[in-house]
Formats: sequence, structure tokens, C-alpha cells
Amino acid sequence: MAGRGDDADRVRAGGVGALACALAALAAACYPNPDDLRSNRSGASGGTSGAVGGSNGSGGTSTGAGGNGPGAGGSLGAGGGAPSAQCGKPACGGSVLGNWAFVSSCSSVTSQEVANCPGGTIDASGVHRSGSISFSANSTYSTTETDTGSFIFDAPTACLGGGTCAALEAAFQEPGSVGQPNPTFSSATCSTTATGCRCTLGALGMPMTITGTYVSSGTALTLTTSTGVVDADTFCVAGSNLHLIYPDSTPSVPDEAVFMKQ
Repeated sequence: MAGRGDDADRVRAGGVGALACALAALAAACYPNPDDLRSNRSGASGGTSGAVGGSNGSGGTSTGAGGNGPGAGGSLGAGGGAPSAQCGKPACGGSVLGNWAFVSSCSSVTSQEVANCPGGTIDASGVHRSGSISFSANSTYSTTETDTGSFIFDAPTACLGGGTCAALEAAFQEPGSVGQPNPTFSSATCSTTATGCRCTLGALGMPMTITGTYVSSGTALTLTTSTGVVDADTFCVAGSNLHLIYPDSTPSVPDEAVFMKQ
């Protein structure tokens, strides 16, 4: 990744620099896909997830079908909403034209293993999203998202190459991880645990915008970014909600993002 700094210098920092560099690349991949506002791994963007009929979302004002109390019909907020805003909608197609605000998402994945660190994991369940996606009649689209919260990286002692948690934190503080240019994280702190190190890595919290073209056919929606990245998904427009459904390694419980028509 550009601006990642000198890996050789990081390796000399107690052998943990290369691990920090590799993790920064993995963490960037763990971010919800900015191109299609992929699942935020937490099940909600604020408040308790509408998928379980939880309490009112923090941004809610309009009253849902069931009034202001908890439940599936609660107030419309970042995590609440009407039943059609719940995850689990099968692909049904429809018209995606218009502007859609992100409501919530669901995922069967809460953490990922770090390939070059056996036993190491990065958990993105604490990363939350706000944003929107717009589809125009000329077959172009645009997405904007802001991710906040933090990743948790657990590294066993064996992954540190003889280094310390303090050295790992110092590696994350170098340019390309937290410092300029092109940082991956907004902050990084590491502490010693009984099995190794635990690092808390802050999401950048900076708006990101991606543009491209799209093709909608039946229940299939194919997005192609301006840089040529292709993402093939399925979708369902149900009432005032758009469900984007993403293929993953658990087809029985696919990742899904829900949006509300603006």
C-alpha cells in the first residue's frame, strides 16, 4: 500500500514492524467495502440493530408502525426501522434508481485471522458506518461512507518475533499506519496480555467517496468502480428499503446492507 513506509526499518524494530505493516494492509481490507457499503461487521450503524427489533436508533425521529417503544416497529434511527429494514430479505430485484441512506447491516463474520501470524486475529465488530449510495438513470452510481470506532488486533507472543508490545505500538505509530502520509488508522495503542499483545486501532473517520457504473438485471446488481474493480451482488427493493446482498463464505447467512430511500 502506498505510503506504508520502509518495511526494513520496521523489521529492525524488534521484528514487529513487518507484522504491523502486514496487519495495516489486512485491516484496510477489513474495512466495509467503500464501493458498495458492505457490512460493517457490527450489525448496526447506531442504536440496537433493527434486525432484532431493538431499541430506537440514535438518529431516529419519525415514528414506525409500532409506535415509539422497543421492537420491530420502533422509531426510525440508524439502527432501528420498519420490518423491511431488517436483514434476511431474499433477492427480489426492483428499481435501484435514486438516493439511499445506509440504515444497518448484518454479517456472519466478526473477525479474521492474520495470515502471517498464526493464532492472531483482527476484530472489526467495533467499526461503525454512516453513508449513502446513489444510482442514476445514466447507469452511474456514487457511494459515500464514514467509518468510525476501532479494530481490535490480538497477537500471540510467537508472532512478535522477539519484540515487545511497546515496539509493536511504535511500529503502528510510524508514517503510513497512523502518521502521515496516507494513514490507515486514526490511532493505535497496544498493551500486554497473558497470551501476547492486544492493539486497539482507530478507524480513520474520514468520508470516502467512490464512483462508477452499474448494471441491474433481474436480481443481479454489478458495480464497476472508476478504477475497474467489479463487484457482483444481488439485491431486493422492498417498500422504501434497498437490500444489497453480498456472496461470502457462508451462503446460508450472507452479508447484507440495508438502505432507506431518501
